[in-house]
Amino acid sequence: MKPGPLRRALGAAALLVLIVLAASAFIRLTQAGLDCVPWPACYAQQAAAAVDQQQPPAADSAPIAVARGIHRIAASAVGILLLGIVLAGWDRFRGATAKGVALAALALTAFLAWLGRYTPSDLPAVVLGNMLGGMLLFGLLWSLAGGGPEFRRERGGAALGTALASLTVQMALGGVLSARRVLLGCPSIPACDGRWWVPGADSAVFNPFAPNADVAGNGAALILAHRYGALVSVLLVAIVAVRVLRAGNAPRAGTLLLVLLLALMALGAGVTLSAQPLALAVLHNVAAAALAATLVSLSWPKEVRES
Repeated sequence: MKPGPLRRALGAAALLVLIVLAASAFIRLTQAGLDCVPWPACYAQQAAAAVDQQQPPAADSAPIAVARGIHRIAASAVGILLLGIVLAGWDRFRGATAKGVALAALALTAFLAWLGRYTPSDLPAVVLGNMLGGMLLFGLLWSLAGGGPEFRRERGGAALGTALASLTVQMALGGVLSARRVLLGCPSIPACDGRWWVPGADSAVFNPFAPNADVAGNGAALILAHRYGALVSVLLVAIVAVRVLRAGNAPRAGTLLLVLLLALMALGAGVTLSAQPLALAVLHNVAAAALAATLVSLSWPKEVRES
């Protein structure tokens, strides 16, 4: 999209969505126990209590209350701003694709507002809807605002689509991990206490529509699946990054993909090994959103790019 007020408004909306994603991750991960003290013994106690499901939900702490306020203000601002963008800037979107994407972003915002009525929830599917929906909205707005560099899909479209699909699955696994409150069920890497898999693991742990109260086990299989999925995603995104760099028309995007990959791997390991995992886990979520948005922008239609 050409520079102008509409592009700046879309950029501001994308930034607000990123703030919403960060605040949401902070709330979700804090409630999952990543800020407890003394660390890490407290996490095991909270995880056991979460599985037991007998304790009533605790009142929001001051940091969660602040994050929740920021989340609501930013989310409301996104809705108002997007409505204004669609109404005032409709003629600036060239072609049916650009107009359709703008309407899809507005509809997705309304869906997320509706889903917020059921948050927090004992159902991981609600967490996934909020998290993946927010990341998709961020990717749409980022791409619509900046257009993204053109990447010839006939030379790398299959790899690009596969990498994006793999990353989506990987983010979904991470969302289920936090919803199940078993993020640190494996305190060592790369294996889980010397195990490379968990024989006889409850497959229901992977089902986002299974409430936490109905799922047995500590989620070690889910954690290992997330780690193995990370290896696949890193390989696929790295292939796309190399192809983008070799194409020569989007060097900054290719470099950004590699930088975000390295950041995600470092942050993921840091969440397991660090004595302060909360901040690293929030940054891990933000970096994942940025990586997904970069992949989406690379496949952006030309008619939208030149609006």
